[in-house]
Amino acid sequence: MIEEAHYIRTGAWCACCRSCNAVTGQLEAGLSVYECDRDSSGWRPLGEAWSKRKLAVGNHFLGRKLWYLVTGRRLATDGSDNEPLLAEVKFASMLQWESKPGVFLEIQGPAPKNCKHDGYEDGVCRCEQISLGGLVSENP
Repeated sequence: MIEEAHYIRTGAWCACCRSCNAVTGQLEAGLSVYECDRDSSGWRPLGEAWSKRKLAVGNHFLGRKLWYLVTGRRLATDGSDNEPLLAEVKFASMLQWESKPGVFLEIQGPAPKNCKHDGYEDGVCRCEQISLGGLVSENP
């Protein structure tokens, strides 16, 4: 039996499972994630997008975010930072960054709740406002 592919995601996500590019304000086709592979130490992040992120923020600061192990349907297109994009995202577990040996460990914790963006009613997707030409970067 083939094991379902897993990915690493930082932070909760919107119910629409679409990421908003922080630089351009444009919607991605799906939810931005990082590729990973499991080895004897834990979940090891892989790929060009992860290399860029690690270089930009440094090893130490990676531990200050909420990280999740997720599954989903990988889209044929990648995001603007060459990261995989997923649809139908499912939570698998919470993760904790361990700078040495540079892996994520699975930890106990709740599944993330869909983002509730300031200034938007419950159940209203901020991304829908963006796609309709509304506000692009108000408290993302």
